[in-house]
Amino acid sequence: MPSTVQLQHAGQVVSIDNPVPVVTRAPAASSANKATMVQGVKAPAATGTPEPLTAVETLVHSVRIKAARAGRVANTGSVWLGYTATNDAQLWELVPTEWISITAPPGKVLDLALIYVDSVTLTDGVIFQGEL
Repeated sequence: MPSTVQLQHAGQVVSIDNPVPVVTRAPAASSANKATMVQGVKAPAATGTPEPLTAVETLVHSVRIKAARAGRVANTGSVWLGYTATNDAQLWELVPTEWISITAPPGKVLDLALIYVDSVTLTDGVIFQGEL
């Protein structure tokens, strides 16, 4: 008499009449492997007065920054980005609708509160999206 082998998958008995169940949705991701996304709009309150992208420490692996007043509204002039609050010390010029991507070195993170934006035209600014 042949022996019977019982197979189980995820706690269920598997047979020809009851094949391995098909998963219809992806398993829930653990919080350890979920990406954290941040986004925002920053327009300095006054021209010639650089302001940080965020008011508090906001750590990301990478960030994309676009010269725009809002998601679908282009600037009228250039904005300047840099790592200092000193006026006229921002080194990267972004013309309207131009964008830049900044990525931290392996094992490091960027703090969005340490990236400053200055505008030439009042109400011009940037939109940004970061990922941790």
